[in-house]
Amino acid sequence: MLLDIKKKAIEICGRAGLGVVLVPVIAPGVNEDQVGEILAFAESHMPVVRGVHFQPVSYFGRCLEAQGGYRMTIPRLLALMEEQTGGRICAGDFTG
Repeated sequence: MLLDIKKKAIEICGRAGLGVVLVPVIAPGVNEDQVGEILAFAESHMPVVRGVHFQPVSYFGRCLEAQGGYRMTIPRLLALMEEQTGGRICAGDFTG
């Protein structure tokens, strides 16, 4: 149901001439398998969806999560993008 509401909001923004940037948080074991689907969704809803700003989850400070046990690094996220898009987006596209 929440996804339907979000899709409807994107549709309404498009009719109003507003662009949307998706900002999904990516967490290991939660939704790391959906990176490619998110990118495909964004592409299929262009030009309303103008970009995807992935937020890899990280815990620090007073967080009770085990150190390093539940975080998503940017290199790992880039590898997931490459794997899940069949190489259409490559990790090397983001480095110099």
